[in-house]
Amino acid sequence: MILDITIKNFRSFLNETTFSMEATSALSKEDNVMTFDNIGRVLKTGVVFGPNAAGKSNFITFVYIIRAFIMGANNGGVRRVELYQPFALREKATEISSSFTMRFVVHNVIYRYDIEVLGKRILKESLARMYDENKGELLIERGEEGKDGAQILYGRSFAPEDQGVSETKISQSILTPFLYVPIPGLSDVATYFVQMQFDDMLYFPSSQLDDRILMLRHWLMMKKERKEMLLQYLRMAGIDITDISFRIEPMSRKLNVYFSHKMYDENHNLLSTPKKFPYESESNGTIQLLFYAMRAITAFETGSPMLADEFNDGLHTQVSQMLMEMFRSPETNPNGAQLIATTHDIYLMDENNLRRDQIWFVDKSKEGISELYSLVEFQDTTEETPFAKWYLANRFGASLDTNRKSNE
Repeated sequence: MILDITIKNFRSFLNETTFSMEATSALSKEDNVMTFDNIGRVLKTGVVFGPNAAGKSNFITFVYIIRAFIMGANNGGVRRVELYQPFALREKATEISSSFTMRFVVHNVIYRYDIEVLGKRILKESLARMYDENKGELLIERGEEGKDGAQILYGRSFAPEDQGVSETKISQSILTPFLYVPIPGLSDVATYFVQMQFDDMLYFPSSQLDDRILMLRHWLMMKKERKEMLLQYLRMAGIDITDISFRIEPMSRKLNVYFSHKMYDENHNLLSTPKKFPYESESNGTIQLLFYAMRAITAFETGSPMLADEFNDGLHTQVSQMLMEMFRSPETNPNGAQLIATTHDIYLMDENNLRRDQIWFVDKSKEGISELYSLVEFQDTTEETPFAKWYLANRFGASLDTNRKSNE
């Protein structure tokens, strides 16, 4: 579970900014809260609202880049990620480091991961086990860099014989080696980052179709029961696809996916043979829901967080609400997976379903700096406040100023 994420000097976020998934003490809409004796109260979902170009996507993107970095994306692969992407609209911002901090829970242990970068250099990187918000025990940190690698320095809790990896490649994280060398407390954390659910195709769209089809087939092959679960989710959204199959197209020799739909005769009788449509014939909304459902099912299986940018894209409001309800429900979400989403869909800003501490806003100053803040900061609101109505009345900011002059 994610407790909080803090970023600084990444794209439009110049100043240090923290997003929290820790619940307040308000005893309202408790189906949105998970409670643990040693951790406290943690939210199942958090939703970020704001106008176009305010910076919502940049927040999600930094988390995605850190995950890709830990997965080893910069280790000679074609899909490199740039850790250092400083604010571009402030003079000398490129002389300031960027930083990322995340506090999270794996197997009931609170961890804190920190990284600070400047240009191509990683200035600091560390992982600590936390006892409270500020006090913890260092587990590993990045040491001196040599020609080919950087040292991994261990904390006092690791005996010399338990220090199975002494260095990491300069281009990769200190956590990356522990994806391959199992060490308790370190491999679990590295795996946690890898299991975070994103729509990877948003970040690498050039080969989107081929990659998505291969990803879907591989995902379905890993567990037989996944296909029926996926079809069930589609049916719940009113999409009556009866089967998913794959075949090599004879002309292109490329793999394609086909979706089966019911066929009827002129007397409205169901025929025994369905009609199969290729991937490209389905609507954008159907494809979006298919992959959202795929990510959600994986999150429910593993208890991993799902981070969804532009959550409203191609989805009806009621479908988005259905997915959010699945994260709320212990029946569909028994392992405590979380959903963190950005959206423009203000109908999701519903006081009947969301608490104040679940609603966040991103606004942008006239200097182009993104500012992230919580609805909790508005002291005149309660859990019964009509959130969407007040938002449309511009009482929370982070909305489009249609009266703004073009030359301002």
